[in-house]
Amino acid sequence: MRALDSLAQQTYPRERFEILVMDNGCQDETRHACRELGERLPNLLYLLNPTPGLHSCRHLGLRQARGEIVTFGDDDIRAFPAWLEGVNEAFADPLVGLVGGKVLPEYEVPPPAWVDRLWRWQEGGRVLGAYSLVDMGDHPREVPPGVVFGCNYSVRRDLAVELGGFNPDGFPRELIKYRGNGEVALGRNIRERGHKIFYHPGASVYHFVSADRLTREYLAWRRFIEGISNSYTDIRRAGKLSASDLLSMWIKYLLGLVMNFHDPLALRCLRSYHRGYLYHRSQVRRDPFLQDWVLKPNYWEGNFIAQGNVNWTPF
Repeated sequence: MRALDSLAQQTYPRERFEILVMDNGCQDETRHACRELGERLPNLLYLLNPTPGLHSCRHLGLRQARGEIVTFGDDDIRAFPAWLEGVNEAFADPLVGLVGGKVLPEYEVPPPAWVDRLWRWQEGGRVLGAYSLVDMGDHPREVPPGVVFGCNYSVRRDLAVELGGFNPDGFPRELIKYRGNGEVALGRNIRERGHKIFYHPGASVYHFVSADRLTREYLAWRRFIEGISNSYTDIRRAGKLSASDLLSMWIKYLLGLVMNFHDPLALRCLRSYHRGYLYHRSQVRRDPFLQDWVLKPNYWEGNFIAQGNVNWTPF
């Protein structure tokens, strides 16, 4: 409810935006919450999408949205009251194709001291990728696409569709081999097309970080799936399984072992990343369907949207 409640408190005029809630197998009270909130927000639409994967929900949103701008947020964010105002201001420049803002942490419990070591300075700001956190300061400006995370991701709808939409992202663990690089490729394609990637401090959210994610085990898992994503990226770039990519990964891994020998947490994360990368390559090698999946031009085909198998309910 935190995300939906924050949308109900937006300063942007309610008649100028709609809310699409994607249910991708929720085990909570999402439907009931939407029904209650729908009494206050008549522009809310609840959609039940049985196709697993975050990208399928994003594509459903792109297909169903009526606005020129589509803003994606996760269920564990709490938007600033002026979130949509900031998004709207950023897109006043017709050359802007993608907009992000701050993603600040709301920790369920005080974080361990090692969490502060995970922040990395980048392009005049700081980023903590394991929790999709970013703070690029208090001034609007252009930024690289890598600092616009999917939990706070606003894009021109027609541009996103034209560029092929999103690559595969979040999956249940039993389907993790189908993971790709999510919104990363779309951001890069937007910039290569000549559009600006823009950061607006008003277009910002808080991101809830639960206690179970403030553990070394969770951090290692994040690095494991990052290895899967980077293997996916390398295979798509090469158009096949490439021995040179594997060699490069091994060189980086060995150098990382030398450089981080004094840091047990860094070593654990490095090994987890390495295992994730090798796991994905081994799965692609033995599974022709997975190889075809990785090399698909885009992921619109096969979505239940095209087959009309989506249940939607206006509240």
